[in-house]
Amino acid sequence: MNHSLTLDTRLHDRIPHLPGHRLDWMNQFRQERLAAFTTTDPGGKQDKQWHLSAAAAADATDPPHLDPAWLERYRLPDVFSLVWVDGVFCPHYCVREGLPAGVCLKSLDELSDAELTELRPDLTQPGLQEADALMNWNLAWLQSGAFLRIPERVHLEKPVQLLCITTAPVGLVSLRHVIRLGRNSRATLIHTQTGQAGASGTTGETTAIWLEQAAVLAHYSLQTQPATARHFARLDVATDTGACFHQHHLALGAARALTDIQIRAADQVSCELNGLFYADGNRQTAIYTRVQQAGSQGITRETYRGIATDKAHGVFEGLLQLQPGVRKITATLQNRNLLLSPQAQIDSRPQLEINAEDVQCSHGVTVGQLDEDAVFFLVSRGLSEAEARTLLSFAFANEIIGKIPLTACRDQARQAFLAALPQADIHQDWL
Repeated sequence: MNHSLTLDTRLHDRIPHLPGHRLDWMNQFRQERLAAFTTTDPGGKQDKQWHLSAAAAADATDPPHLDPAWLERYRLPDVFSLVWVDGVFCPHYCVREGLPAGVCLKSLDELSDAELTELRPDLTQPGLQEADALMNWNLAWLQSGAFLRIPERVHLEKPVQLLCITTAPVGLVSLRHVIRLGRNSRATLIHTQTGQAGASGTTGETTAIWLEQAAVLAHYSLQTQPATARHFARLDVATDTGACFHQHHLALGAARALTDIQIRAADQVSCELNGLFYADGNRQTAIYTRVQQAGSQGITRETYRGIATDKAHGVFEGLLQLQPGVRKITATLQNRNLLLSPQAQIDSRPQLEINAEDVQCSHGVTVGQLDEDAVFFLVSRGLSEAEARTLLSFAFANEIIGKIPLTACRDQARQAFLAALPQADIHQDWL
């Protein structure tokens, strides 16, 4: 049996356990995405490793019981939340009491066939650009995900946290989240992706966000999967006039981690992207961003930092595209990177495509090592060399972490980053 036929047989066997399995259009859509996956060139050798690892892990197991104390390490206080364990929705762990009237916060598993059909354009639209091999795989095996709809003029006072946890030693998790904010609405969305030690499956998540006129969304993403797991995420954001999208993304875990962010900005849109990745051992971490400035009088600011040590490999690739005819655009793209060992690598490719006049755009990139004079200064003040390097690495990263305005989220991100460093307990005495 050839590889394509094997995958098709697996999907056929799994469909009765997946959302929308009674809907002909959903089943046909899954088959189309799987066919597209098998015919899409996955690119280089590393991407083919994604292909093989995912194909070997098509059968997910039921999640075990979670220790409530462990769960509360990652659930932020005073939030609405949805929780998935190994791709399975867990309503008994969720918090939804007190949602304002008209706000819908559900898992895809909870939607009726009629509601799923109403949501069909959002579920089946790949995004702002063609689906790649990983996204086709995610859409074919779609297990669950979040649906959040906020009516116009509703300000959601408490944040919404999507908490995705992996525990299984093998398995495939495929989630798709659909977020819609009505006109003049406002919300905060926190996306936490983590796992217990030993989890070694593949997690794929795609998120589609629509911001109507003057809607405001603050989006926080923290990925701390164990070093035995693989994780990829795709985020597509479409905006209407006057919308505001601010994101803070931290990629601190997984053996292989890839984040692809696609944004289309309309007139008078404010877009701010801040990001940080840390990679050690033999891990590979990549962040790709693409902002299409399709409207005038907008502001886009991107600030990303990367740290790599041991034999790790990091990648940042950012693209700012200014469409013909737009004007009065201010756009900046900055990427700074830190190499902590001679074998570590970071590739940085910031790009501007300007097809317009009357705009102010700039970009810059640096890749370097720690300042040895600063290390010597701290050692002379009583720190060990390891402590000095840890402290300086933290200071470099904290310029991104410190931008997170939500205190609980900022503290969690800071603790997660410190836990990844060699001298993880240094914060107890020095910070």
